[in-house]
Amino acid sequence: MRGDAEKLDFEDDACAPVNANAKFVKKRLQSAAATTLEEIDDAVERSHRNLNRLMDEVTKYTSPQSTPDR
Repeated sequence: MRGDAEKLDFEDDACAPVNANAKFVKKRLQSAAATTLEEIDDAVERSHRNLNRLMDEVTKYTSPQSTPDR
């Protein structure tokens, strides 16, 4: 084997459809990953807001000056 001479030439016209498909798949995967990360980020933000509301309620009912309505 002669190293570089044995490597496939991906710039060859025969590989053009494969390269085009690979680029398409790469873009789709990047888009899906970005969407997924955005959805995760939104869910984390919602969780933080909910946790903060819950902590406010806990603080409200456990502070020494509070008298819960019973």
